[in-house]
Parts: sequence; C-alpha cells; structure tokens
Amino acid sequence: SRREPVKNDDLWKRLDELRSRHRLQVSWVRGHEDHPENNRCDRMAVKEIEQRTGQRGARG
Repeated sequence: SRREPVKNDDLWKRLDELRSRHRLQVSWVRGHEDHPENNRCDRMAVKEIEQRTGQRGARG
C-alpha cells in the first residue's frame, strides 16, 4: 500500500454491497490489450451507459 486514497471509493463500496446478493468472480485482465472478453465487456459497458444517459460515444 502506498497510503494513497482509494480511487473510485464509492464504486468499490457499492460493489461490496452488491456482491452479498450475487455470485461474483473477479479476474484481472490486462487493460485493452485486444483481449476478446475485455473488449466485449467494454462494448457492453459503453452500450449500457449510452442507454442510461442517452449520450452516444460514452468512453471512460
């Protein structure tokens, strides 16, 4: 630990709450290295953001 604040603290807390109600398996995947599952998840996340916000081209 570098004693730095946790990034996205609110999201980690929400994820912790949700995991008590759902089966969850977390796997580390090198970010955007043209990994098929990572690319699929990215497309799904972007689509969901666009549907919820009505904005096209949502990127993190």
